[in-house]
Amino acid sequence: MLVVEGDPLVLEVVARLVREGGYDTIPARDGREAWSILQQGTRPIDLVLADVVLPHMSDTELAAHVVARQPGLPVVLMSAYS
Repeated sequence: MLVVEGDPLVLEVVARLVREGGYDTIPARDGREAWSILQQGTRPIDLVLADVVLPHMSDTELAAHVVARQPGLPVVLMSAYS
């Protein structure tokens, strides 16, 4: 699972929680890094979990790139704001 979050502390917490749930995680600090990881294709990714507020690329831009490259790959958008 590709976990995308701009806040390093939140990224660490979310990635840890996902790992504790039994999933492998690939952390990305922003939309550009996430897109680069997806383009490399070196590790299988079955889900993109991304914050709705990302540096360098919006959540909707990232989702559009993902859908264009891998139409069946689910994208879940999340927010840490209460």
